[in-house]
Parts: sequence; C-alpha cells; structure tokens
Amino acid sequence: IQNRHTDSNFITTIASSDSYGYTALMCASQNGHREIVQYLLKTLQDANADIPATINHVKNDGRTALMLASGYGKTETVKRLLKTLQDAKADIPLTINHADNNGRTALMLASFYGHAEIVQSLLQTLQNANADIPAAINHANNDRTTALMLASNNGKTETVKLLLKILQDANADIPLAINHANNDGNTALMIASNNGKTETVKLLLKTLQDANADIPAAINHASNNGTTALNIASQNGHTEIVQSLLKTLQDANADIPAAISHAGNDGTTALMIASQNGYSETVKLLLKSLQDTNADIPLTINHANNDGNTALILASFYSHAEIILDLLKTLQDANSDIPLAIN
Repeated sequence: IQNRHTDSNFITTIASSDSYGYTALMCASQNGHREIVQYLLKTLQDANADIPATINHVKNDGRTALMLASGYGKTETVKRLLKTLQDAKADIPLTINHADNNGRTALMLASFYGHAEIVQSLLQTLQNANADIPAAINHANNDRTTALMLASNNGKTETVKLLLKILQDANADIPLAINHANNDGNTALMIASNNGKTETVKLLLKTLQDANADIPAAINHASNNGTTALNIASQNGHTEIVQSLLKTLQDANADIPAAISHAGNDGTTALMIASQNGYSETVKLLLKSLQDTNADIPLTINHANNDGNTALILASFYSHAEIILDLLKTLQDANSDIPLAIN
C-alpha cells in the first residue's frame, strides 16, 4: 500500500464508499483506528486531495467521519480529524455543526453518550474558529431536542455541567437553554426527572437558581399532555428528585400545594399517579409537604381524574395497602369526612 500512496486510482479507492455510504476513513474513524486514520489522511494530503471533502463525506444517514468518531467516543480520532481540518483551513463551523438525517450534530452525539472530552474538543475548536457557541449547543434536532437535553436524558452530569459552563462563559441565556422544550413539550429538567437522573436534576435546578431564573415557571412547566417534572418524577417513584423539586420550589416561595395538585390533561395529579403505581415513599413525601404548607388536604386527596378516580381509589384498585393507610390517616388528621372519601 505504501508504494502506491500517490497513485490516482488508489486515491479514488480511498474516497469511494460502499452501499451504505461508508468510506475507509469513516470505518476507521468509527472504530477509533488512529493509525489508519492518520495514514489515510496523510496519503490524501500527499496527493493534494481535497481533505475537507473526504472528512465531510456524508453516508446514507447523513453522518460524517467526525460524527461517527464523536458518537462512538473515539477521542483521539476526533482530535486528529479536527486538527486536519484546521490545518486545511476548512470551514470548521460547517463541519462540526453538520446535522444528520435526524438533525443531530457531532456535538449532540457526543453529549448523548456522555463523551465529555470530545464535547470539550468540539466546542474548543468552534471557539478557536470564532463560531457561535450558544447556537451550536442549542441546536435542536428534528424533534427539537438539544445537546443539553440529550445529555440530561442519560444522566451524563459531567457533560451537562460542561455544556452549562460553556454557555455561561459565552454569556448565553441559561434559563432559555434549560427550559427549551422539544416537540412533546418536555424540557431537560423533565427528561432527567422522568429517567431518575438525580444528580443531573440537582445540577439543572442549581444552575437555574444561580441564574436567578423563574423557578416556578421552570418546574411547573407542563408538557403537551399536561404533566410537569413533579408529575413525571412522582409517576416513576423518584422520591429524591421529587424532594429536590419541592425544596427548590419552597426556596423560591412558590405555591407548593398548587404544584402538587396540578393535574395533567387526564386529570391525574402527582399524588394520584404515585398512589396508583405504589410508590409509598413518594406518597408520604407529597402528603407531608401538603401538611407542612397548610394545604387543603381533603381537596387534594379527594380530587378525581377524568375517569372519576381519586388517589384512594387508585391505590385500592392496585392493592397498595400502605398507601391506602397513609391517605386515610392524613385525611383523619385533617378532620376530613372519611366515609365520604371511601364511598
């Protein structure tokens, strides 16, 4: 091979692709074969070939060699590709911000899998090219999901922290980035709450507080189906996240009973869905928070959804005995009409 490295036919072979659009460089990049990547690039360079065009070759799904290496966490390969593009005076923002058929960029792929060092390299390279950093981070794919949301989805807290720090350094609108909603109406906070990513939720909440953001608006934001971060966390029994959300609302002097009593489009509240799914610790926390804020306990517990079911009915239907006892004890402590609640 080395004896043929300037042969035009051989250069054509390097640049050719298979039925899926893969080139040799893309295969080597995806698998992190650094020496092969280096050799292919050097061969193309010696032949005065168009290096940026080869690196930016797009396969059938719209992904490039840089995107493949970024998604698969091949850090050294990413650095090599970026350095080669810089040396060739390529259009760096065009390359890094290129989106595949689903609207995802190299930054988004690296963020989704939590490849923080690659995220750092991509953003540093953009910064060196005087590119718009906030625009790159806040770029949304086809379903309006951003890099921050993708990292939050998987609980890649170090990557989330890095993205937020770089946005801060660029004097970007932090609340706007965190509160951005996808096509389903879900934000990064809601996605992390749904998936039980406690540390990510805490980081997002702390960042919103530090930015003097409207905390109630962020936490109580409802998706297209009317659910909030608190509803979602309660539904999945993520008690520590529920606690963090309520504590943050409390610190902002927000209306705690209103947040707990918020009903989705189907009329279901956080207390009801936690009761239905048998998350006794979450139910206890919600009831305690209602008591501590002097809420109307009977009104909350006896609230019925669109099907006419209350928290007590749902807990009874699914035989969650401990939750049934907690609900009745809380009603009793509030001097409520117990027979009315049961009947």
